[in-house]
Order: sequence, then structure tokens, then C-alpha cells
Amino acid sequence: MEVNETFGWSNSYRAYLLLAFLIPFVDIFVQLVLENWAWMVVSVIFCLVLLVMILFSFKRPFVELTNGELRFYLLPMPPIVFQRFKMSEIESFSVEKSKLVIDLADGTKARANLFAAKAADRERLLEFLMGTDHRLS
Repeated sequence: MEVNETFGWSNSYRAYLLLAFLIPFVDIFVQLVLENWAWMVVSVIFCLVLLVMILFSFKRPFVELTNGELRFYLLPMPPIVFQRFKMSEIESFSVEKSKLVIDLADGTKARANLFAAKAADRERLLEFLMGTDHRLS
């Protein structure tokens, strides 16, 4: 049985991004002192990319419901979708701590951090899975 692990943006992920951000940020000042303008520009670009990733990790959902389709994002920017499936493909589900484990019709499993989803999406998804909301099917 294939298992796909998908997780939301955790605080440890943000901490690693912050550490990765600090290295080129400090390098900007080192290159400024050394007057190495080309490497300073490269460091500024890396800082901006990492800063945008940190900011998007707070705003974008990792799990999103769209037109009866559940999408898991690998990166915080949406055209990059790691996994998607129709709500009708779900056979069963369970909630383990803050993780949603979904068993699909083809025998695969998908796992997602419920707290990484938008509150409205999380509520609609749980209502649908419990059989109280049939608007998504």
C-alpha cells in the first residue's frame, strides 16, 4: 500500500527557513564591507526568496477545497499541487491528533495537517466527511 505523507507548514519549518534566511542576510553585510557587488546582489535575491517563502507559509493553506476537489500543496504557492483527488474517491477517514488520514478508493492514503488548512475549508471538509454536508460531492 502506497502512503503519501503531506504535512502543513509547521513552526519548525519556519524556524529552518529563518535560519536559512539569516545566512545570506549576514552575507549581504560581509559583501558590502568587501565591496563584492555581484555576490551581494545574489545574497539579496536569496534573502528575498526566503522571506517570501516565510511570509507565504503563514498566509497560504496547505490543504484547499476547490470545486469538490481536495488539493495538497507541496509549496505555499499554488500552481504546484502535490496531490489532488475528488471527494467522491474517499472511502474512509480518521483523525489522529491534528492529522487527517484519508483512505482513497485506489488503496492509497493521504495525510494532512488539519491546522494548515483555512478554517472554512477545514470545517467544510469535516462536515462532508461526517456526512452532514453534501454540497461538495
